Amino acid sequence: MSYKFSRRNRLKKKQYFQLFNKINNKYIDKYMIFIYQYTKDISQLGLIIKKKYVPSSVCRNFYKRLVREYFRLHKDKIKLKVIIIAKKNLYKCNKWEIKKCLQKFWQYCMSMQTLE
Repeated sequence: MSYKFSRRNRLKKKQYFQLFNKINNKYIDKYMIFIYQYTKDISQLGLIIKKKYVPSSVCRNFYKRLVREYFRLHKDKIKLKVIIIAKKNLYKCNKWEIKKCLQKFWQYCMSMQTLE
């Protein structure tokens, strides 16, 4: 069990993001949209936080760090490929609300995985 967030855990290429447009597994929360797919390989994460929605680069990077940290600590529980898209009102929330949102998503994925 490795707690590193290595390059293998990142989704960066445009082709991966385009493939996820065809996937119907979505979880929509107040602050973020999660598009996910279960895998047997490693867990991977892609983040989309638009400059239009979060104008400050400091805040954008802070949100990215929070999400990556949460993913890093929980990636071994479920094997997922996830793209997280920030919504307009992400700029208004604090780190506790983001963590709560991520926790709800993770619990949802765990419950859905047991059903399959």
